[in-house]
Amino acid sequence: ASRPAGGIASQTRAFIAQLEQAVFFDNPRSPLSFSIASHSSSGIDTALQAAVLQVSKSILDSSSRFIAGRLDTGAQLRERLRRAHAIIRVLSANGLVDRIDTSTRVRLSAAAEKLAAAVALWSHQNDLWARQHSSPATHLLSNAADAFLEARGLRSRDALRELLQHHTCSVGDLVVFLHGRVPALRRALDVSERGAHDSRLVEFEASRIAIVAMLAAFRYRFRHSDLYALASNCSEELWTASAEIADILSERLENIYALCRDLSSRHCAPIYERMQMAVLPGDTNHDGTDVSISDEAVCIDYSQSAPSELAAVLPADDDPYVSDMALLRDCLNIVGPLANLCFRSFVDRITFVETRSAPDAAALVRRYNTLRSRFLLGLVALGRVQMAFRLSEEYHDLTTLVVLVFAADAANAADCLRRYIDMFGSDFARALFAYYERRQAWASLLYTRDSAIDRLLKEFIDTSEHVSPHGPMAQIGWIHDIKLRDFGGAAAKLARAARDSDDTCQARTMLSLSKLSFVALEGLDSIAGGNEIKTSAYSRLEDALELCEVQDSLHRFMAELVESNQQGMQLAAKPTNKCNMEGGSSSGSDNCDAYDAAMLTTSPELRHSRPALYATYCDFLRRLLASRVASTEEMLDALTFPDNIPNTNEHFVNERYCLAVDILSRSGSNLTKHAQRAALRSIWRRVFISDDWKAIHLRLSTPNTTDIALRSELIATNLYHTLRQCLVLRELPHPECYVMPADAFVTADDLEYFADNRFCLQLKDSVEGTTIDTIIGEYKLEDKDLSLAINNGLVGYYEEMFRIVAEDAKDAHRQREGKPDCGMSDDLENKGVEDEYENDVNMDSE
Repeated sequence: ASRPAGGIASQTRAFIAQLEQAVFFDNPRSPLSFSIASHSSSGIDTALQAAVLQVSKSILDSSSRFIAGRLDTGAQLRERLRRAHAIIRVLSANGLVDRIDTSTRVRLSAAAEKLAAAVALWSHQNDLWARQHSSPATHLLSNAADAFLEARGLRSRDALRELLQHHTCSVGDLVVFLHGRVPALRRALDVSERGAHDSRLVEFEASRIAIVAMLAAFRYRFRHSDLYALASNCSEELWTASAEIADILSERLENIYALCRDLSSRHCAPIYERMQMAVLPGDTNHDGTDVSISDEAVCIDYSQSAPSELAAVLPADDDPYVSDMALLRDCLNIVGPLANLCFRSFVDRITFVETRSAPDAAALVRRYNTLRSRFLLGLVALGRVQMAFRLSEEYHDLTTLVVLVFAADAANAADCLRRYIDMFGSDFARALFAYYERRQAWASLLYTRDSAIDRLLKEFIDTSEHVSPHGPMAQIGWIHDIKLRDFGGAAAKLARAARDSDDTCQARTMLSLSKLSFVALEGLDSIAGGNEIKTSAYSRLEDALELCEVQDSLHRFMAELVESNQQGMQLAAKPTNKCNMEGGSSSGSDNCDAYDAAMLTTSPELRHSRPALYATYCDFLRRLLASRVASTEEMLDALTFPDNIPNTNEHFVNERYCLAVDILSRSGSNLTKHAQRAALRSIWRRVFISDDWKAIHLRLSTPNTTDIALRSELIATNLYHTLRQCLVLRELPHPECYVMPADAFVTADDLEYFADNRFCLQLKDSVEGTTIDTIIGEYKLEDKDLSLAINNGLVGYYEEMFRIVAEDAKDAHRQREGKPDCGMSDDLENKGVEDEYENDVNMDSE
């Protein structure tokens, strides 16, 4: 056939004539051959599109002159369906499908789908009329059609026949309209026992009508989607995926599930008990929130009875309009198909709104996910387990599929999980691992005997750790790393878990395991071989372990101190506001022990002059005695703040100032440079003011003080002891770890740091009347004490003590090097001797 000359209108008319001939008269027995060709050079043929839509519309509303009127409505509907389908068949045979756009193809398919739905509805209604039941449910569809036409200003003696013959395009609107009439009709029927039975039949029939119409439409679309060249993720809005259709299908699903509950409560206890025990997504928790598939509250029990046992209590062939048991049976049977139609409608709706970037797309997805998981699990409660599995697989709901495996087939769970991993791969494995994680089934999660699953679990753990660095996977993933001999990953996870731990014992265990994993990865020889990165990492682990050991020792010391002095404590002398500072998670006994320890290790002057810092110290002791992990800053403050620690054989207590400096020197990964300098000044400032320099200066400034008396007085001070420990025993580098008295005052930057310090902020929130200004003021009191010490000769005494300690350090260095003690001249050869010693008196001559 040749394209006629002229405009679009004349071309359209020519196409219409050709299409009508091909659609209505082309059959295998015809001697004529009908073919249609588009003369458009490329792309969409506008005239052809207009023609196919016109022919399709004339078939849909029976306005075509080639459609003969028939008394048999069903035969006429089937004939029109064949002619509507012939349109796309003719286009496909002539290679013209690609000359009409997607929207047009969707409209052509929609017309045929509505005709298929009309055929199914008419057949369904004819079956009901044939049974001659007196229930109002029998006439539900025909009465809805009559009201539907009347609402549009149309009247007919046979409304349903009129609507399906001449208003077939409104089939979807009719289903929605019918759904809206059901609640009022049920309320009118519920006034009597007989009416209540009819009311349940109306609910059942309304769901069946929706299923009949939608199922016929979907079947036609899926069967001929290739012919229409429609992708499964078509971006056009489908009439079966309109917002109204999706809403009524979801409400039908809820209502039919409720009807099953109502009927089973009257006639089938096994099903009712299972429905009552089930906790499904979308149910309401005790706190008013909605249950989700991820909640542990989700519960379905399939262990009570098998499907065959449930089927045995239901009749096989009774009429649902006569028997309630038969009605229950049919309700149970339609839940699965209705759920399938509802899910499909939502999937198509979501595809459409997401392509339009609609703002409600995310809310629609959440609603669909809850609805889908709710009724997939609800099918199990109804004994329709295989349907639940099939729909979960079809709609790729792997999260629900995992729950189904353990709830419905626990005995064969291992084989079933393996089959689904083979089927869905890593997607199902991640859903399975997430299921174990939500329920904290760590043994089940980590105990795998398949290398492929081990690999997938490794990917899951690493991904979870990246998303949540401090989550549960980061805490236990090291076990799987060690199983796979990934010692580097295990060491990193263990170190992070130790940092996150709030318990001292657990943190120490994690650090020890991290150290072992690091050694297993690198080897001691490699670590000691001079690789700076490896050595630094290993040193950080050892430093963290030592900090835990110090805290353990401090914990043990404080506990023993409180225990040994418990009887001598005068509890009534405690400040009345102390009990107000205790945390809600600690017992009163623990808090009292902490306050006892704080009072035993501080002087009354310190407590009264620095109440805010003393409160911080008490809070630290409370958490220390509860075995809570302390930060570096807390440890430094706890070691240097108390001024009345009793004499003890515990070396860490006697060396607490030096220990604080040592800890600080290895805290580069925990503290900023600014924080380190502020902390270092704070440590040495407290060392300087720990001695009574006014009394010392008074004794040493008397006439005729001998050098021996001077030396004896100085080496008895805390300052000398700390300097000697730092320089001689621990060999802390100079000048990085030392501060001169004149440089130990609180700076403006230090005050800003202390004001931002999280411990000070915590104290501000927990202690009534405490402000940041109060805390800063107490730090300035230390400046005042330091200034008084300097006025009493501290600078000179410090320099003298440093020279004495430097000599001790050189002697110790010479002994380690194996050099003989041959006097000062030999000492001067040692590296690190200061030039000031050249003018000293020769000790040998003395």
